[in-house]
Amino acid sequence: MFAFFRGRIDDSFFFTRLTHNVFPFLSKQARIDGSNYGPKLHSVRSGCVTSARCVIQDPAAREDENITATENAVSALGKLCEHQTQSIDAKSIFPSFLACLPLTEDAIEARAVHAQLARLLQNDTYKSYLLGENNENLARAILIFAEVMPTASSSDKVRLCDQETAMTMKNTLVQMQSTMPGDALAAAFSALDPQKQAALQACMA
Repeated sequence: MFAFFRGRIDDSFFFTRLTHNVFPFLSKQARIDGSNYGPKLHSVRSGCVTSARCVIQDPAAREDENITATENAVSALGKLCEHQTQSIDAKSIFPSFLACLPLTEDAIEARAVHAQLARLLQNDTYKSYLLGENNENLARAILIFAEVMPTASSSDKVRLCDQETAMTMKNTLVQMQSTMPGDALAAAFSALDPQKQAALQACMA
């Protein structure tokens, strides 16, 4: 199945097929305990990851007719990160997932995925994979928080996280302030434009 789609995702028809067939399958696979299935299931998951990354990185991924498939691919990749950490190249896949965020087109999908991100960052192992060596991805995480948290009180169509997720993100930032080097956080914050800095400060008040 994956070989069939690979290399043809510039066609919106195949993006649609990926949305309705492949990525729901990938999401289900992410939650299956593969210990009793051997190398075949591992091979399937590898194919799933390859297909998801292929879609996400395609030049047409953000076009209007393809964005739903792309965001579904990001969601599926996140589920693999959370539930199949030992079956994937975590040091590569986790940062790839983070780099795709925030999701902005499908508010329902966005809220679910951003809640997942907040949950992952509460776990030291997942956090280390997401932020990378020497916290090289910290600025990206802070940017996501700055774009997502201020929408928690917005209408359903534009709300990218709920109040609970925003509070979890706030608690994560507070924790980071006490556990990370101050200069690293300061650099990540200063990388935001003034509007996002003000919005994030308001969320932290």
